[in-house]
Amino acid sequence: MQGRDDWGEGSVYAHDPDRSMKHYFGELDQQLKDYFATISIDEADQICRRAMVPGGPCNTVEELMKDEQVADRGMMITVGGETQIGIPAKFSGADDLDNIEPGHVLGADTQAVLTEYGVE
Repeated sequence: MQGRDDWGEGSVYAHDPDRSMKHYFGELDQQLKDYFATISIDEADQICRRAMVPGGPCNTVEELMKDEQVADRGMMITVGGETQIGIPAKFSGADDLDNIEPGHVLGADTQAVLTEYGVE
C-alpha cells in the first residue's frame, strides 16, 4: 500500500492467515482506519482495484439517487408521492413488480387487528 511498506512482504500482515485474527483486531484495524482517513474514496478504490481487492465504494443515498445505473435499471420508484428504492431483482416479463401501494397510516389497522384477536 502506498506509503506503508511495513504492511508488505516480510511483515506480519503480508500473508493470510498471519494477518487474520492474531493481528487484525487492534493494531492493524486502527492503522487501516487511520490510513484510509487520509485519502479520498476514489484513491482508496483505485488502491484496492490495483491490489485486486474485490468490492468498491459505497454510495450515500444522495449519490445512489443520482447514479446512472440506478436510473437505467429503474431502481427508484414513486409510492404515494414519495421516491423510494424499488425491488432490486428485475425479471423479464415481470414489469409490474414496482407497482407498490403505499403502506397504511401508522395505527390505521390497530382496532381491526385487536378486534380480530378478541382484544377490546
